[in-house]
Amino acid sequence: MTWGEIKNTALQRMFAERADSSAAAYLRSMPAAANEGALLLCTTAAPFVKKAEFLADADQKLDLTVLPDYYNLQGCTVYYQNNGSTMPCYDWQLQGEHDLLLRGKKRGSYLIYYNAYPPALTAETPDEFELPIARQAAVLLPSYIASVLYKEDDIALATALRNEFESGLARLTAGAGRTGREDFASESGWC
Repeated sequence: MTWGEIKNTALQRMFAERADSSAAAYLRSMPAAANEGALLLCTTAAPFVKKAEFLADADQKLDLTVLPDYYNLQGCTVYYQNNGSTMPCYDWQLQGEHDLLLRGKKRGSYLIYYNAYPPALTAETPDEFELPIARQAAVLLPSYIASVLYKEDDIALATALRNEFESGLARLTAGAGRTGREDFASESGWC
């Protein structure tokens, strides 16, 4: 979803029909509420997965804080690239929250898929900006934004919108709509 679509949907949820002067105060407050909601979605239910490539030696420790949007590696994968082929790297360990220890492979290129924080939205973010989070998470943002911004105007509606958001968040957390599969491969050939 684009930032413009998210803002318009949030205004519609608050019964504001268009982005005119009566909605200006809401529009000014939307980036903060949207950032809060996107962060909640991406760190609890619908990870925003990105990739980074590192050139490293065997038994090297990589500090993942060089990635400004790094959140964690939970559920992510590391790959070793050599001579045009890419293979999973199973011999790695996370030390602390952000030090990745690579073991057992030789010098080469490592492709690391990691969970990232969503990009921050500001007043200058163009309406055409496509929020790069899962669509099933992005569609929940207008309810979150409206629930936060409409608390002082109509607490009953704000509560209903927050309940709608929390219900969607619970579905995402339970795994509804997740795709993909998990594989197991033996590097040593024991099976």
